[in-house]
Amino acid sequence: MNKVIAASNKFLPLVIVIFAVFLFFYYTDNSEQTGQGVINAFPDGADAKNYRLNAEMTAKTVRAGLFNTERYAIDKMYWPNGGYSTLKDCVVMKDTQSLCITLDGDRYLIEVVTPPQRGQYSDN
Repeated sequence: MNKVIAASNKFLPLVIVIFAVFLFFYYTDNSEQTGQGVINAFPDGADAKNYRLNAEMTAKTVRAGLFNTERYAIDKMYWPNGGYSTLKDCVVMKDTQSLCITLDGDRYLIEVVTPPQRGQYSDN
């Protein structure tokens, strides 16, 4: 019995350190930056037509344990002619496409090409 207790006391500091590291990564603040990035917008139903546009977005890194997930909330996409379209609840995960709808009802598959850079803010 004493050998079991002695063995468990030897590993207790290691278990505490592993638990502390896990908690540190789990509860680390989520990072967030807002600014302009670049997106590809594919009109829903169009096979070849697509646009590479500047977009107003918020990039958020969500940490859960040892894993990070990046997602982008896209608010506006800016057209080359100077206009823009506002998107409703458009959230795109890193390296994926998401179907987003403008306030006018137009539907686009959107993927993020370049997220906003840290410390970059837009005046648009």
